[in-house]
Amino acid sequence: MKSPPLFCLAIAAAALTKCYVSAKFTFPENDRMRLIDDINVKHASTALYRSVLSNPQLKTYAKRETDSKIEEIGTGPGGGRLLRVKRNKGETTAKVSSEEITDARIPRKLKKGRKEVLKKKKNSNKTSKVSKIKKLKKNKKEKKLEKNACTNLVAENGDWKTWLPDITTFTPIFRPSTDAELSGIIVSSKRFGCKVRMMGSRHSQDGLVMQRKEENIIVVSLASHATDIKEWQDSINQETSTFRIGAGKSWFDVSALIRPNGYVLKSRSAGAFFSVGGVIANMVHGGGRSTGFMHDDVVRMLVLTSDGNFKEVEGEDLKFWRSSAGLLGMIIAIEMEMHSESIPFVVGINPSSGEPIFDITKGGLLMDRERTLFQSPNDEAEFPGFIQRVMEKVYNTHAIYDSAQFFFDFYSNSLAEYRTSFSGEIFSGATGPYADVEKVAKYKAHTENLSELYSDVSFTGGKAIDLNEEIICQIFCLPPSGPPPIGDGTPCEKIPSSFDQEKFLCEVPIEVAAALSISLQDTLDGQFELASSTTNDGFFLTDPALFDLVIVILPARALSSAFGTWYGLVSSALTHSLPNINFFPNLNLEFRFLNPTETAVLNALPTIEETRAAFNERYNFFGPNAFDILLPPLPEGVPDGYVAVECPNVRNIFDKDAKNFLFALQEAWKNMPTNPFFPYSDLVVKDCDAQNDVLPCSPTSLVESKKCCNPVIPTYHTHFGKAWGYGVDDTTTPTTSKMQPFKDTSSILNMFDTGSKKNTVESFNAKRKDLDAEVFAGGAMMRWLDPAAPNSDFEVRMLNGQKCGSFDFQSDPDKECISDQCFDSKCVE
Repeated sequence: MKSPPLFCLAIAAAALTKCYVSAKFTFPENDRMRLIDDINVKHASTALYRSVLSNPQLKTYAKRETDSKIEEIGTGPGGGRLLRVKRNKGETTAKVSSEEITDARIPRKLKKGRKEVLKKKKNSNKTSKVSKIKKLKKNKKEKKLEKNACTNLVAENGDWKTWLPDITTFTPIFRPSTDAELSGIIVSSKRFGCKVRMMGSRHSQDGLVMQRKEENIIVVSLASHATDIKEWQDSINQETSTFRIGAGKSWFDVSALIRPNGYVLKSRSAGAFFSVGGVIANMVHGGGRSTGFMHDDVVRMLVLTSDGNFKEVEGEDLKFWRSSAGLLGMIIAIEMEMHSESIPFVVGINPSSGEPIFDITKGGLLMDRERTLFQSPNDEAEFPGFIQRVMEKVYNTHAIYDSAQFFFDFYSNSLAEYRTSFSGEIFSGATGPYADVEKVAKYKAHTENLSELYSDVSFTGGKAIDLNEEIICQIFCLPPSGPPPIGDGTPCEKIPSSFDQEKFLCEVPIEVAAALSISLQDTLDGQFELASSTTNDGFFLTDPALFDLVIVILPARALSSAFGTWYGLVSSALTHSLPNINFFPNLNLEFRFLNPTETAVLNALPTIEETRAAFNERYNFFGPNAFDILLPPLPEGVPDGYVAVECPNVRNIFDKDAKNFLFALQEAWKNMPTNPFFPYSDLVVKDCDAQNDVLPCSPTSLVESKKCCNPVIPTYHTHFGKAWGYGVDDTTTPTTSKMQPFKDTSSILNMFDTGSKKNTVESFNAKRKDLDAEVFAGGAMMRWLDPAAPNSDFEVRMLNGQKCGSFDFQSDPDKECISDQCFDSKCVE
C-alpha cells in the first residue's frame, strides 16, 4: 500500500540533517501478510510471551534482587544508611581509599612502577623523604575528601543510577529510616554545601534526580523511612474517602492499604512498581475519561523543608508541591482521594428530568479487555477509511469507560484495549450495606502478597526483562523443544526463517520485530487477566523490558493524524524507504486519554482550554473559533482533552537505528498539518499572512503554484519521566550517527510557552526563594529554572572510572568518555 504524506529523516554522510519533504512510500502488502500468517512467527511470538509470563528467571522479584546485589557500607552525615552494589566475589567490600582509586586510573603499562613506589614507601624507614611522601599522600586524600565532603567518602563508593541504565554515577545513596535522620541530612548538607536530591524508583529517563556530571549531590531514598508523626501513619479515612501513606512506599503498598476496604484510586498507571513520592513529584502517570494525572488527587502533604522542620501543605500551596521534582523540599507523606466502590453506578440520564439513573447493584471496579482485528488497506484510497474505523472503535471506548490503555500492533493490524469502569459488583468492604467478607479476604491476600513480593520496588524500580539477540535465539524454539516450562526439556530446535532459508528466525530483524510486537498483546492479556482475577485494582503491568521511546501529547481530536503518521512511518521503515535508517519497530503504538486541570505549576502541560485559546489567538485569521474549525470537535458524548501517544522499542535487539527512527517520528508528529491533504512544502507553510496574500490552502491554490497556509496541530513533546526531545548531541552524534533524547533545542526553549505556563519559571522560582530551597536544587529541571546552573543537561558520555568501548563507539572508543580517554575498557583521566 502507499502510505500517506509524512516527514522524513535524511542523514547526510557528514552530519544529520532534518528533511521536511513530502514523500509517498510503497509497502509490499504481501510481505506483511506473510508475517501475520507465517506459522514460524506465530511460534516465536507464542514462545516469547509464554517465557515472559512463565519463566522463573524473569520472576525474580525486587527484594530478592536487592538482597543479593545491595550492601550497606556505612552512614552519612546526620545518619542514614549508605548503600552500594556488592562487588564480585573476591573483590574487597571495604571503603576504597583515594590512593587505590588513583592507582586504578593509571594505565596498566605504568602500574608496575607505581606499585614499586608504594612498596618502597611501606618498607623504608621514617626518613625525611618518606615524610614528604606521606604528607603528599595526606594532601591528596584530603583534597579528594574535600571534593566529596557531602559524603566524606570517595565518590567511587556510590551507586546512583536510573532503572534504564542511561545515567550511572558514583554518587552515594542515603536511605534513612527516621525523621531525625532526615532532618540531620538536611542540616549537614547545608553545612557542607551539598545538594539534597530525592529519588523514587529510578524510572525517569532524564536526570530528574541528578545529571551524570553534577557534583556535591546527596541522593536520598525514603524506601526505609516511616515518619514518627502519628497523624501521618499509613491509614484510611472512610468519612472523607482519603488515605495517608509514606512517600517511600510503592503503589503495591497503596493497594494493600485501600483495596480490601472497598476503595481504588481515581486515576492510575498501568504498573504499580513506582514510588508514591516519585509519581506525585512528577507529571507522568494517570489519565482517563474525566481524570488527569494522579497527583491531581493529592489533597494534603507532609513535607520537610530546608530548615529541618516538618510541615503540612494544603490548598493553593499544593500546586507548587505537585510535580515539584524534589526542588522545594522532601515530600514525606501524602493524603490522597480515593474512589469508593459503594457508590452506585450511573447507567444513564433521565431525559425528562436530567437526573442520573443509578444501578444500585453496580459500582465496583471492573477490569475488562478487548482485541479488534482490522482489515489492512489495500491502497492509498482505502487508507482514510481504515483510519476512520480504528478511530470509531477507540472513541467509542473512550466515551464509555472511565479509563483505557490502547495498544496497536502494526504487524497484525490488531487493537488491544485494557479498560476499567465502575460497572462491577458494588462493594463496601467488611462493613456497610454491600459488605462481602470473602472478597475482603481475597483482596487482602493478593494485595499483601504483591506488596511483600515487591517490598523494595520503590528503591530498586523492579527487575527489568533484559532481552537481547542471544536470549531470543534461546527462546525461539520449535514446539515442543526447548527448556521448561515452555518446552519439554529437549534441546532447542531453532525456528527457521521464512524470509531467508539460510538463517534462523531469530537472526532476521523483520521477523524478530514482528514476533516481539505480536507477542506483546498476548503478554499483556495474560497479565491483565491475572490482575483482574486477583487484586482487581486497575494495575496490571509487571516487570517491563528495557526500552527506548518517543512520546507526543496532543488534543484528543487529532489522534487520527498522530496514528496515521505513525502507521505511514512504520510502513516506510519496513520498505527501507527512510534514508539511512535500517530498522523495524518491535513494539505496539500505545496511547491513553487524559484531561488534566491546572493543579501543578511545574507541570509543563497546559489545560486543553489554554491550548484552545493559544491556537485561536495565533490563527485568528480563521475567526474566533479557529481551533474548532481546523480541528473539528469529537463526536457527541466523547470527552475532549488530550491523548498521550507513545512509540516504544525493546532495546538491544537489532536497534542500531532505533533512536534515529524515533527522531524521525518525533519530527513528523511535531509538524502534522491540520489538513492532511496539504503537506508542507515550499508552497505550503504553517502561518497565514493576509497582508502578503498567504491564505488558507485549497486545491486551486496549489494548481496555481500559489503559497498558502495550513496551520500545524498543537503538540507537546515532553513527559518528564520519559524520553523526549531527540536531537543532535554535539559530543557523540558525529561518532555514533545516533540522535539522543533531551537534545532538541526547540523542545527545551518552548517547554513552558502556553497559557499559564508562561509564568511557570518565575512563579516556581519565587516559591523556591520563599522556602529557601537552594539546598534541594539539582537535576534536569534546573535547565529551565536556572539556565546558568552547571551540568543540568543530559550527558551521554561516561565518567572517569566507568566502562567504555561499547558497540556504538567502536570507531572511536575515546569519544564515549567525558575525558576523551578510554583505556582498557574504562574511562580514565
